[in-house]
Amino acid sequence: MANISTSPQTVSSPVSPRLKTAGLAAGIAAVAISALFLWIFVRLNLIEQLGDTAFIAVVALPLIAYALIVYSDRVSEVSAAGVAVKFEKFANAEVDARATSTDAEADIDSIQIIQKSSFEALRRRRDALSPKDKVAVTMRFGRRGYYSDRGVHDYLNVLLGQDAEMPVIFVDDAGCFVASTMGTKLRDALSGAEQTSFIQAIEQGLPGGLAALSEVVALTTTSLKPKTTNSQALEAMLAEDAAVLISVDEAHKPIGVVRRDAIMAQMLTTLASG
Repeated sequence: MANISTSPQTVSSPVSPRLKTAGLAAGIAAVAISALFLWIFVRLNLIEQLGDTAFIAVVALPLIAYALIVYSDRVSEVSAAGVAVKFEKFANAEVDARATSTDAEADIDSIQIIQKSSFEALRRRRDALSPKDKVAVTMRFGRRGYYSDRGVHDYLNVLLGQDAEMPVIFVDDAGCFVASTMGTKLRDALSGAEQTSFIQAIEQGLPGGLAALSEVVALTTTSLKPKTTNSQALEAMLAEDAAVLISVDEAHKPIGVVRRDAIMAQMLTTLASG
């Protein structure tokens, strides 16, 4: 009689209702604990200092608790189909930088670059956008008499009504990236006595204007080069304490916007997926 040897095979079995129930209970318990910590953070005024820690405490921990129980067999085994490999692939994948114009390689929700025009033209352009369209504003250093004091504030207000997370991208004469900030931060800075100093900084040009501008609003001079991975993008964002970074091409011209919350949402989806 011939001996027949079989090689071990991996058989995926459905998650049992008992594990799902236990995972749900762990998730609910984690939510309660996270909410308690969040309340403590608020009482101690630590939300701004903690940054993403508060987000992780409220959102990530319950999902992790659920996944560790429901998919405990997969988490404990590091294999080609394991969670660790999924995270490694995600971390090393290139960031999803949404295109800034129709001339670039368009993705699902293209970000439209807005440059200075009349308010009537601006409103017409905004009316032509769908509610889901994202926008970004570019401002060029060294232009004199091009931006008005109150005009910039009102301009930002109109566009922030379209995209509350709109970035402002500062470029040089060649259109290359110099720095960026959030539209809400710049608008709030211009609500006070910073309007004139802001215009002076822009008209001064580089490099002195950049230093003067940094005294008006928080800036980041970090950009993301082509082929940047998700993990590299997150590292850069944490180093800059920035929720948004600008993606540039080989010529250092803005081509897209990478958002921290989008990367983290993809990361959590990777963990929770079967």
